[in-house]
Amino acid sequence: MKKILLIGGFAILALLPRHIHAQFLPPAPPQIPSSYQSESGDFGDIFTSIFSNLLGSVNSLYLQQSGPILEIWTGEQPQVVPAPAPEGVIVPSVSITLRGENGGSDVDGLYVQFRWAEGTITTESYEDLPIDGYVLLDGNTPLGPIQKVDHYTGKVIMNRIYIRNSDTKTITVGALMKASLAEDMGKYFSVSITGVATTSTVTGTMPVVGGLKNISDTKAGRLAIVGTVGNNRNYIEAYPLISDQTGMEVHLISMTEQPMAVPMFVVDARCQGGNANDVSVTLRTADGEILSGPQQMEASMLYGQSSAKLKSRFDVGKGTFGDCIITYRLGMSWVNGGTISFSVDKSKCIALGGDGFLSVPLPLAIISGPTILVLPVATTFSIDQVVEMDTGDTIIEGQNDFAAIEITAPADKPLAIQSLGGWIGWTPSSDDVDDVNIYGFILGTESTPTVSIPGLQPDGAFLTEGLDMRGRRWGGTFWAEDTANNQSAAIIPAGEKGYFTLRGNYNAPSENSKVSAEIFDWNTEETLTLQYKSRKLAPNGIF
Repeated sequence: MKKILLIGGFAILALLPRHIHAQFLPPAPPQIPSSYQSESGDFGDIFTSIFSNLLGSVNSLYLQQSGPILEIWTGEQPQVVPAPAPEGVIVPSVSITLRGENGGSDVDGLYVQFRWAEGTITTESYEDLPIDGYVLLDGNTPLGPIQKVDHYTGKVIMNRIYIRNSDTKTITVGALMKASLAEDMGKYFSVSITGVATTSTVTGTMPVVGGLKNISDTKAGRLAIVGTVGNNRNYIEAYPLISDQTGMEVHLISMTEQPMAVPMFVVDARCQGGNANDVSVTLRTADGEILSGPQQMEASMLYGQSSAKLKSRFDVGKGTFGDCIITYRLGMSWVNGGTISFSVDKSKCIALGGDGFLSVPLPLAIISGPTILVLPVATTFSIDQVVEMDTGDTIIEGQNDFAAIEITAPADKPLAIQSLGGWIGWTPSSDDVDDVNIYGFILGTESTPTVSIPGLQPDGAFLTEGLDMRGRRWGGTFWAEDTANNQSAAIIPAGEKGYFTLRGNYNAPSENSKVSAEIFDWNTEETLTLQYKSRKLAPNGIF
């Protein structure tokens, strides 16, 4: 049976349900003195006075609960004095600090309320207010997209955050100002956090009230995403398993007021054939430098859709253009082919100006890249033949081809090889081998391995850096990698032949040095080739 706590003539249930949404009474509206100084402390005082008479303290009631506890305190608010709120930017409005106790806490979002400084909690429709929505911020880093909230009910902003045990996290609610506020110039408003959506027991004083904001004609920088390239064809062809294929190119321009940056870039994908969450994307500069990623895309509740939030610092100079490229890799679920296209919803992206204001890139529209036709590929293979070494049985000082094979792709589809096994053994043990790698080439018309296989390094190498071998033997897997060490694949076009060699440097071979080497299919452990090389010095030291 629940205990009844009698305080000041009021009967209160001393044990509340554990799973609660911490919703609190709405605070009184702020009053602006002639000096325009914020009176944000009045809200907490009013709230505390109401409940302290009933319960003694908010904390003493909630601390009777067991399980995870989420502690709340106000902390320092952004711009306590009236701060400018320019058109079209995100204005940090109110902050809250959370601390997890007795285990980690999931925070499913915050309840917020907008109020004009001279009035009560607004009952105006969303269209009549000066803001287009809210976004949760960790400093200047968005924790999710901008979301609209019912201002009268204070409906929760849904961005799940996990607070680990004994950790603290400060979260700021940013208000996106509308692009045209001529009728509201000079008005003051504030934003309050009135509750936390969580299953943990909540302690602390609510609401948390932000400082006053003055709607002003201060000019803040804006960033525009002005278009994309690659739509001059109905579709482009691509392969699964290869990393860093170009999905779309995006052009941005910074307005003349100040330089801009992009701390969050949201990429959406629509696909058919493979799994929506079996796609990873990377944001790069036009010259290939990685800005963010690679990041696995998250599947949507809608079939065939996925998205990724790429957090980066892509800078665009004042009044100048910037280009960035979205590259991608499709996983094993795509080996039977399909279609995919990438797009950028600018209302989900965030731009950062030189004066610290965040904004949404213009215009509020969706841009899309070309439709990509993903070709089906084969992933199993067998050896055609062991390739005879040009150097014969002799080990030379420096680089050697220790073993080589040829593999032919099926006539009807390309062959994707993600890895090959390699093994080297040598004697005497005082010798050593370094910079060992497997290289792949497409055989030309004269059966010469001169063209690097798509998906590998520019020189045909599987690994970005060769391996150093010490001791007497070594064996392992050589995974295909791109230039950023991301997993890729070697693609042999349909009906064509690939040439693969196990290559490395043999350092200071002695008179009786001997080497054996092998290339094999790591998945089936099928030995593909086994070759031997040895060195014997002539009396004059010349081969």
